Amino acid sequence: MSVTFDPSGDFASIMDGLEAVTLRVPEQPAQSIANAHRGQVGAEEAEASGGYLRQSDTVWQFPASEVTGAPPLGSVIEGAAGDRWTILAINLQVLSSKWEAACRNMAVEERLDDTVSLHRATYTRDANGEAIATWSVLLAAVKARIQPIASEANVAMDGDQASQEWRVVLEQSLDADVAAGTVDMRVIDSADNEYTVVRYEQSERIDVLPALICRKVD
Repeated sequence: MSVTFDPSGDFASIMDGLEAVTLRVPEQPAQSIANAHRGQVGAEEAEASGGYLRQSDTVWQFPASEVTGAPPLGSVIEGAAGDRWTILAINLQVLSSKWEAACRNMAVEERLDDTVSLHRATYTRDANGEAIATWSVLLAAVKARIQPIASEANVAMDGDQASQEWRVVLEQSLDADVAAGTVDMRVIDSADNEYTVVRYEQSERIDVLPALICRKVD
């Protein structure tokens, strides 16, 4: 009698250390994965920050039968603790019917996290024709790191002044409709400091943290 070897349904029964996660694909409902395996996790500095902006890489594996189609690059695997892993590369292991996803977790070191809110202005005119800004909250309680990046000397009537730019590194990307209006946006940090957004950087990349370049309002 011949025996046909078929490992396609064996992943969940032979793999230790499985955990339940959530797959988040942009513009699609979240998908629950009951049997996912996280590989070894390393850590390195994401960008110049004295070591406080870090990123970690790992490989997630999960049965192909537990998701609908191939997860596109940029999708996020979210662990039970809320840790978010962006899929940078993914391959279907045909014999074992599982996906292997190379992922990156880009996070701000917990002990130095700031929390910011993002606001957008809409304008109306008063009786004198002056534009009056009304601010609405776009995002609240976003983890971030705020650090100075440059000073520019400006010559004013009353002497030289320095214009300081600040880099606000966010733990999550902005939706396209939010990012499109950064010229009318401001950032408020946890100490109620206000920053005017100059531009949004790294919005098209999935392998690094997004950043807002801002000027602090005195």
